[in-house]
Amino acid sequence: MILGAAIYETLHANENCWIYSDFAYRQLVANDGGPDGRSLAVVSNFVIPQIGEVDVVVFDKNNLLVAAECDGHAFHERTHEQASRDKRRDRIATRLGVPVMRFTGTDVVRNSAECGQEVVEYAYDRLKNYRS
Repeated sequence: MILGAAIYETLHANENCWIYSDFAYRQLVANDGGPDGRSLAVVSNFVIPQIGEVDVVVFDKNNLLVAAECDGHAFHERTHEQASRDKRRDRIATRLGVPVMRFTGTDVVRNSAECGQEVVEYAYDRLKNYRS
């Protein structure tokens, strides 16, 4: 959750922003329709159909702006099967229009603020298209 916290801290400095679990965010959407249009939501461990659980996603009111994955060595690219699974998930995400940014666990631990900033810059680039 280091990456999610870094994304939240970066967003919160400039934007109304809330952090949710998958369940809490889905409840918000079901009850209120999601963030109010002036806020962004950072959601951890969000399940995307056909892809599975994603470490962190950023939403505005109706749009998934970016998904971020923190790939620890023990679970990613250590074996051919792990690498194949991640590549397949990336292809599905591309087909579904879900932008995914992947970071190594080492990168996140060593410089979580920089990783968070990269995700936020990408989210803002996408947000410009939706807000204009």
